[in-house]
Amino acid sequence: LLRTGRDPLDDIFKCEDGLDIEPSCVNQVVKGRNTAALYEFAALINRTSDAEFAAAIAEVLDVPAFLDYQAVKTLTSDGDFSHQYLLYRNHNTGRWEVLPWDNNATFSDPAQPVNYGTTTSPGWFDQINVLLTRVLDVPQYRRYY
Repeated sequence: LLRTGRDPLDDIFKCEDGLDIEPSCVNQVVKGRNTAALYEFAALINRTSDAEFAAAIAEVLDVPAFLDYQAVKTLTSDGDFSHQYLLYRNHNTGRWEVLPWDNNATFSDPAQPVNYGTTTSPGWFDQINVLLTRVLDVPQYRRYY
């Protein structure tokens, strides 16, 4: 965290799922710390109504940066990005960022669809990234992507 200009006391979770209601993520700074914040984030993603989702997610996530990250992962046909990534949470702002982890499946499938990892085009082993699915369901975010 310090090397990338982030506060080393912030949280970074290593995730191995698509952020469903019970996310499979482990805090890499202090195991078990701030799990409640992670679960609140997952609840926002999974339980916020469609009408309120665009505004709610924009309050806690830099959506353009998230979509830029997804675009690069899609462009490089990374087969793992839908279910293996890092979630960083800034304690001061309460905002989340998605960061890369496990890039060994990069350039794995040149025919990978642009909506890879969503409910309409699941990733490997039928992995679905709920955050990506919900964000791409928002017309203005889909256009940006």
